[in-house]
Amino acid sequence: MSSWYQTPELHLPGLQAPTSHRITLDQLAEDVYGLRYPLLTHSGTPTSSHDPVFTYGNAAAQMLFRYSASELLRTPSRLSAPEKVRAEREEFMRRVKEDGFCQGYTGLRIRGDGSQFQMTDADVWNLQDEDGRVIGQAALIKAWEDL
Repeated sequence: MSSWYQTPELHLPGLQAPTSHRITLDQLAEDVYGLRYPLLTHSGTPTSSHDPVFTYGNAAAQMLFRYSASELLRTPSRLSAPEKVRAEREEFMRRVKEDGFCQGYTGLRIRGDGSQFQMTDADVWNLQDEDGRVIGQAALIKAWEDL
């Protein structure tokens, strides 16, 4: 696969740290599918002409957001936030694009069934190709509260 995953160092129980911070997306997807923390990715970054769509969600993400894998992979990521906070979420994602990553993010989210939860600790970072171009973004949700 020609795309690569790159992130700041993360310390997660149950996930063995790789010897390098660069692994293929296929390797990452396989390694973290069963991780207890929800992990999602979407294509590109929000712009006036691009509406990112989820490109990955591990089993924990599918359970948290209450989408099947096929439903999740058709869903624009902006729909993971209630209408009233979508502009705030979009601005946050643009800042992540500029800064590279954010740790300790909090935000209101909506599930496929309409119920909501509050992320209380999430890390968000850019996904880059081999040439360092941002091709998407990822989020690891380490804590949340049902509302």
